[in-house]
Amino acid sequence: MRFVRSIAALAAVALFACAAQANSVEYQFNSVTNGGVALTPYLGSTAMSGAGIIGQYNWTIVGPSTLGPVGMNFYTFCVDIPQDIAVNGQYDYTLTDPSNAPKPISTYMNGPMGADNAAALGRLWAADIGNVVNATSVANELEAAAAFQVAVWKITYNESPDNVNTNDALDNLTIKLYTANSALQNQINTDAFNWASAALNSSGPGTPLIALSSTTAQDQITMAPTPAAAIAGLVLMAGMFVFRLRKRQLMA
Repeated sequence: MRFVRSIAALAAVALFACAAQANSVEYQFNSVTNGGVALTPYLGSTAMSGAGIIGQYNWTIVGPSTLGPVGMNFYTFCVDIPQDIAVNGQYDYTLTDPSNAPKPISTYMNGPMGADNAAALGRLWAADIGNVVNATSVANELEAAAAFQVAVWKITYNESPDNVNTNDALDNLTIKLYTANSALQNQINTDAFNWASAALNSSGPGTPLIALSSTTAQDQITMAPTPAAAIAGLVLMAGMFVFRLRKRQLMA
């Protein structure tokens, strides 16, 4: 019990120490809820990438992580348009503050998103993630998840400080659906603009978020781990360390 209490005391530190972690951890990308929506993101008339599937991305923790115990499932949204991930792929990510993401620096950005946009993402999550996870039908979930993802992109790629009348990502980043559906496309673009605008042009705290960052795979954001998840992750890592230490002692 002395060991468990020590871990509990460190849990709060672990929530924010993620940003300083140097070691990457493996995560498996499993699916997009309800199959997602196929589209291409545009900045003005320029396609920012090829067509892809967006929505709520579902993952499993494969390696010991302060995000939670091995085998825990969680979901993310993308903050990195140019790079890719594939279903059933396993990726090494380092946990970091969203202000430091995405990496590497995108063609469309002068650097990571910064503190202002990261704070706006927290406000977006607090205000609008319920539209996704509490959707009452598949159709509503697909539209809300796509709109939420586009809103995340608008904030990530927004020039700070924002002015909704300038020609920046908030106004100029839109999507075109792979399968033509003008009503759905317009609804996604409208909701994304309204949600991103509200988050960028307000203040105050939002949901604490953490970024999964990689130079070779598409960066993601998710909710920062709760104390319980942090404790579980730390206990697992500590247990593995003790096992390795004992193994070395037996071999000595």
